[in-house]
Amino acid sequence: MWVTVSRNPLPAFSLQGSMARYLLRTLTHSSFPSIGASFNKDHSTVMSSVRKIETMREVDEQLRHQLTELTARLGVV
Repeated sequence: MWVTVSRNPLPAFSLQGSMARYLLRTLTHSSFPSIGASFNKDHSTVMSSVRKIETMREVDEQLRHQLTELTARLGVV
């Protein structure tokens, strides 16, 4: 498990959940409501997570690296 020390607006536990929701959306193309149900969250929370991670990965090299590594570990290239 990573501990993110970069300057991001989310606490580490919130960032991890957002990353998981982002990866589910981008890798599976599941609907926002179905992803939300998996996390016991509303679909709007999933939408917000995806937007936030998309924005953060543009400026945060460490986050970009973590997402790339997670994707590789999942066997998705």
